[in-house]
Amino acid sequence: MQIEIERYQDMLPAVRVTVADEERLFLLDTGAGITCVSPALASECGVEPWGRLTGFRMSGERVDLQRADGLALSLGGRALAPLTVGVLDLSTLLPEGWPAVDGVLALDAFRDQPLTLDLAGRSLTLETPETLAARVAAGDELAIRVSRPVQGWAREVFVAAELDGRTWWLELDSGNTAPVLLAEHTGLEEDGEISLDLGGMPWTGEFLLQEMILDGNLGQTFLAGRLVTLDLQAERMVVAPA
Repeated sequence: MQIEIERYQDMLPAVRVTVADEERLFLLDTGAGITCVSPALASECGVEPWGRLTGFRMSGERVDLQRADGLALSLGGRALAPLTVGVLDLSTLLPEGWPAVDGVLALDAFRDQPLTLDLAGRSLTLETPETLAARVAAGDELAIRVSRPVQGWAREVFVAAELDGRTWWLELDSGNTAPVLLAEHTGLEEDGEISLDLGGMPWTGEFLLQEMILDGNLGQTFLAGRLVTLDLQAERMVVAPA
């Protein structure tokens, strides 16, 4: 099943998620960790936020949000996985004056649903066992780790990157519009161009140094032009040319 990816503000990938029988605009952010809805949407659905979920942005900034249970989310008519979502005022994270969005769709929504991202082709494919097997046969598998922060609710994917004899782990982040980001603690001295070995797949491109609590971040410049298939249950990632 193929879902259209829109371009919010011509920058960020977004999809239409059905909540309470209506399509809502959600940013599609593989680096967000946990799916979130706006306070307005939670209120409209009669769901009362409660408790607290705590996560950290790659800058180290702490983010506290409440949680909501019982919201049914679906994409293209197929139910998505979250049993718990965060409730977050997304306007606090977006540039001032940008249009409101109803939520953020993160990888926790696909923890039992393999998917393929094609940002250049503006599509998200929900895979079946048969189509997943075909993707795996046609692509190159990269070494990844699936992180489960926020008390185990969230899902984040980190890709192994070999550099100067060491393995660094770079977050896969469709919400990053900048070049590849590498942490200052990697020992690199200035921005520039770099060649990385991503589990046997060479990648060369521009990078920026940034102080962060992660090793680095693979954003849209990496995802562009590639089909990226994720099977979070099996902790597999397969990449093929778009």
